[in-house]
Amino acid sequence: MENTTAPSSTPAVGEAIDLLGGDSAVADLLGVRPWAISKWRKRFPPNRTLWLAEKTGWQKTPHQLCPDFYPNPLDGIPPTQIVDGEVIAAIDDVQPPVGGFTKHSKLA
Repeated sequence: MENTTAPSSTPAVGEAIDLLGGDSAVADLLGVRPWAISKWRKRFPPNRTLWLAEKTGWQKTPHQLCPDFYPNPLDGIPPTQIVDGEVIAAIDDVQPPVGGFTKHSKLA
């Protein structure tokens, strides 16, 4: 008989959820209730591995999230995110524009 239960979560799953803003934030992204995401901290569904890794900007890799299904460190990572055998995490650290108008500035 095949084992259909989700494997135990790794610490990386909780870290990934926290990176994205916590259970409620991840639940909003998926359109589910926060309790569903809180269960991931104990048992993580492997079919959500790539989704979660991508949402973290590959800061958490599929191997870190679900090593039973992604046994090699680069498994599941798009080739565009790998340089010289290393994962390049996408950084979503967009800074606000510098400058702008003040009440004393004049339009040209």
